[in-house]
Amino acid sequence: MIYQTVAYAPDNQNPTQEHILQATFNALRTPSTQKFHMRMWFPHRARLTNKVWKWVRDNTHFNMNLGMMQNCKHIAMWVMVPEHKDVHEANKDAMDKPLPDSCFVNEQGECDWWSDRAQMERANRSVNLDYYQFIYTQGYEYGRSMREMGYDVGFAGCISSKPKSFNRAFGEHFKGQIVIPIMMVYAGTKGEIIQHTPTRDNIKKEDLGGEMVGLPNFKVEPFEKISPTITLTQLPHYRKINNEWVKLSRDEVLRSGVCKQNVDTKQNLLD
Repeated sequence: MIYQTVAYAPDNQNPTQEHILQATFNALRTPSTQKFHMRMWFPHRARLTNKVWKWVRDNTHFNMNLGMMQNCKHIAMWVMVPEHKDVHEANKDAMDKPLPDSCFVNEQGECDWWSDRAQMERANRSVNLDYYQFIYTQGYEYGRSMREMGYDVGFAGCISSKPKSFNRAFGEHFKGQIVIPIMMVYAGTKGEIIQHTPTRDNIKKEDLGGEMVGLPNFKVEPFEKISPTITLTQLPHYRKINNEWVKLSRDEVLRSGVCKQNVDTKQNLLD
């Protein structure tokens, strides 16, 4: 089963190059209607993984322990970028065409993803159907492949709320190219803490034969505010002890340092 890893052990190891290539191969072979704009970025190949984790902590509400997540040096991030004018020219008579730059930038050429104008531009061009669903499918297949090869994995979608912040942090590395973060998958050999509800554990095949099948939602209590910037999620957390997942108490989660930051702050606004 795939769990959401929120902390890695100090002796965690990264996936091998062979396994990274296999997971990438599997992800990119999933069906999609178009290939424009979608890219996979591997920060470890630019020695930027620690900076990415620091950016995630400082700019999103992602639940984790920063120091322990920096033990994980492997991230695959799905991003979208404007296509070069040569790609537009080559496909001007094709059925499928790249999105106009106005879906990514304003009239001044600055990153503009969450303004009403930009969202309407993308909504009118079915970006949800043509891009998002395929990015998420690739991300799941990447994570599934890594889990099948024995790694502890996790997913982060909250990065999509901060494209301007991302470009301020990494714009120099990308030489001014606008890059929109959508989601990321991370993997390592030794996840130490996971967040996990029991919903999936209780699925029984004999309950799945109806015409319409679903699952009850797991009730989670509201976040617990520890300080103006630190919040505990009430989701169950588990620590791996002797290769078994052992449930942590609320105080044990607090002592572990796994928490959300930036909840109800300006850092949690779309940027």
